[in-house]
Amino acid sequence: MEIPSFSLWAKRLKSILLIWIIKTWKTELTKDAEILGLLDNMISDITPEHDSKLQELFRLISTKIENPINHNNKKVLIFSAFSDTAEYLYDNVSSFIKEKYGLDTAVITGSIDGKNDH
Repeated sequence: MEIPSFSLWAKRLKSILLIWIIKTWKTELTKDAEILGLLDNMISDITPEHDSKLQELFRLISTKIENPINHNNKKVLIFSAFSDTAEYLYDNVSSFIKEKYGLDTAVITGSIDGKNDH
């Protein structure tokens, strides 16, 4: 019986390791996909109607517009450190303010050109 050469053993070991790595990756990726699916289901429940912070912001804006400190001052500025948050707020606040008070809104971030709703 001939003893296989070192390079043959190295090739076999490499093949075994690659098979093990692929199986391990597949298992881990399957787990990750399941977790991502659960997270997707959880965040799909978060809509503007169920966003308690957004609803509180609507209430604060309404109070400010309906009871201005200075007569007829209906200006509201909202600052955010994140442009995606600013865009989310603009999308929701602009329609709320337009429908309820007939007022125009605008958004400016560092990553998009200014846009307004008129």
